[in-house]
Amino acid sequence: MKNRIISATAGVLSLGLLAFGFSKWDSLRMKGVKSTKIEPAIFNYYFEAGADDNEYTDFFYDMGSRFKGISKSTIQNASTISEMLDQQEIDQVDSYKRVSIIILKNDEQTDIRESGYTDKLTESQLKLFSTFTYSTNFLIRADYIPKDKSMQDEFNSFTPHFTVVPEKQAEYVDGKDALLTYFGARNKKNTKNLDIKMLRPAKMYFTVTTEGKITDIRLDYSCGYSNIDIDMIELLTNTSGKWTPAQNGKGEKIEQELVVSYGMVGC
Repeated sequence: MKNRIISATAGVLSLGLLAFGFSKWDSLRMKGVKSTKIEPAIFNYYFEAGADDNEYTDFFYDMGSRFKGISKSTIQNASTISEMLDQQEIDQVDSYKRVSIIILKNDEQTDIRESGYTDKLTESQLKLFSTFTYSTNFLIRADYIPKDKSMQDEFNSFTPHFTVVPEKQAEYVDGKDALLTYFGARNKKNTKNLDIKMLRPAKMYFTVTTEGKITDIRLDYSCGYSNIDIDMIELLTNTSGKWTPAQNGKGEKIEQELVVSYGMVGC
């Protein structure tokens, strides 16, 4: 490979990246990015462009709610667990041993939970659902006896994760596919000569306001490459004003938190 590493040592390189990152981050804050977490990456090398560069074509992009979206009206009107499950999950169950609704904070299970023992939601579970706001994350933990008798001596459970979303979710004006294509095209220069062992699943949270603006960008997990993280923040910031706001069940415009995932495929 004819490329030359711009910095001579990893130590000098790391310092250079930090200086680059925080300098660029200062300019992003001037554009209204309120909050983020910049994580330095030691192996974040810069190479001169060359014809023999290797682009990592499996670099992953996605955008949506943190977990599987479920509308607020669906959980408010539900009377059974089955109304929130996939048919594949329902078809496995002969009967339930225990069913718990558990609120998640920072992707971790909390002690805020309510349990029942049948498909029918209990009064305490219904009361817990009534407290959920948009962007609440929760899971259903169902321990069950399977219909398949060959599996009845095993421990069987499933734990689908959900995010409460508006009845009409916020949308990029040209569609999700166009947004992901935009990220891929503008980030292409950063996916040259990646050390795949250093690449990680990244999560970047942001809010679409009632005016279709982007605010409250925060990097929850770095992809392992700080220049990619910083550029992804800038790319997302530049889409401000190109979003259709979310709407609640009454048709009123509301804010919605969404997540851009990139890097490696992961949870």
